[in-house]
Amino acid sequence: MPKKKEEKLNTKQDKATFPKLQPKNNLQVIEVEANQIYIIPNFLFSKECDSIIQYFETHLPLVATPGIPKKGEAFRNNDRQSLHNPHIANELWKTVGLENMIQSQVKESRREGKGLNSNIRIYRYSNQQSFGPHYDDSVQDKETGLWTGWTLLIYLNEDMEGGETVFYRDSPGRKRATPPPISVTPSRGTALIHQHGKNCMLHEAMPVTQGNKWVLRSDVLMG
Repeated sequence: MPKKKEEKLNTKQDKATFPKLQPKNNLQVIEVEANQIYIIPNFLFSKECDSIIQYFETHLPLVATPGIPKKGEAFRNNDRQSLHNPHIANELWKTVGLENMIQSQVKESRREGKGLNSNIRIYRYSNQQSFGPHYDDSVQDKETGLWTGWTLLIYLNEDMEGGETVFYRDSPGRKRATPPPISVTPSRGTALIHQHGKNCMLHEAMPVTQGNKWVLRSDVLMG
């Protein structure tokens, strides 16, 4: 099954103009699938989401993904862009409050969350754009040398149709039916966190059928 490599589309750093993010009080983590998938509603304010979309539209025009994937890669045709910016990663981790959420809820036997990957990515899915079934790889952050263990997706809008993130559970055995997939509908400001690397669930971004879907992406560093 195809895997997805870390995107490296742009190396520009521009912390001066990136929208300032506010601390969040009373964030709550909702467990969707034990030790696999969690969501955090209202992780970003609506105005912050709108400002981030405007920032990327103004400062870092998105790049179209080639329609034909390379061997071993999943099909995707969404527009995307990235920038290397430890400042933004730290804002999301410490200022907004993801650090406390991860360290209290995401448990691994020998590792804990240490921060976010400094490779910050933005995705825009327009009409009929999607990202086929794939697994997310663990990658090494060049700032810290730490490896990632969890994917962070932040939905920046919800005024679209389609675009659900769907996860597929493994079959429990030949004589038992495969559990139904898990579908997460984008909600503005909501953060979705799921395991990746060797423990990643097969998942995909379903086609958008109307409007645009905007997603901010990073990864949780483990150590």
